[in-house]
Amino acid sequence: MSRYSISDAVFFATSHDKKSKHFKRLAIAYILAKIIFFAVTAAIAFPFMGALMELLSDDLTSEAVQLELGAQISVFSNIQSLFGLLFLPFFLAVMSSFYRWTVNDDWSSKRFGLRFGATELHLFLVYLVVYGLVFLAALLLIIPFSIVISIQFAASDELNSGLILIAFFGSFAIFCFLIWLSVKLSLASALTVRHGDIKIFESFSASKGHFWKLFGSYLFLILIYMVAVLALLIVMAIIVLPFFGIGVAMFGMSPGEADYLMIAALAVIPVVIITIIALLMEFWAYVASAGIGAYFVRWKDGDPVERVAKEFE
Repeated sequence: MSRYSISDAVFFATSHDKKSKHFKRLAIAYILAKIIFFAVTAAIAFPFMGALMELLSDDLTSEAVQLELGAQISVFSNIQSLFGLLFLPFFLAVMSSFYRWTVNDDWSSKRFGLRFGATELHLFLVYLVVYGLVFLAALLLIIPFSIVISIQFAASDELNSGLILIAFFGSFAIFCFLIWLSVKLSLASALTVRHGDIKIFESFSASKGHFWKLFGSYLFLILIYMVAVLALLIVMAIIVLPFFGIGVAMFGMSPGEADYLMIAALAVIPVVIITIIALLMEFWAYVASAGIGAYFVRWKDGDPVERVAKEFE
């Protein structure tokens, strides 16, 4: 691994040590867990669905309807937040197992490698600090800049093209800085697992002189994911929407609460298949992003990528 390759970095998650089949096992565990959590969440939320649909068919200009609609949306939001909190430990366990496999070749063919210990806690703290730093930087830059620009626009009697240009280029500069900061901090998780201790700001020194390699890798990943999502949405529209059209034809434009389950049942098979594909894409996006950091750390250390795979030959 003497030359850094953007394509190798993006697909490192799926190409690394294929004979171990660890990627497939983690993908299966992730998808099954997500489906179980989703099913539980849907079961909790379903009783509120009928009431929400009835509210949407009422007069939305009514203050009472708006208050009730806000309360129903708040319930759904709380259920979704609960789902995220319950799934977080499992997500950390999956990502930790992936990092240990790709960065340190630590895995076992007899288990998924899922656990929650010091490494997983370190990853949680790294995620918390990294995302917190980026969010804090965004606030510290965007809020003062927005206030200054707003004051300047308010003080101007007419539309000032100079102020528009300043607002545009200032916003673009802030966006570029946040991208730079995110890329520079992107190695923190891989370094933390690599060294067995929290490494956050060491990511700056590790990525020194290699910003464009990492940026190009993440940009390539984003483009691939966007194309895949667009393709999935098109397929979903072609396959699923006719089933719901049949449901509307059967029950009318305003189906009752008991009819929604019947409508969903018409499209259950294609919806399940598309959901599994979407979850697989989601999983790949997470591990592919992590794989870029793992690939870079191994590349920088001169660590052979196929060291474990050769043990199977």
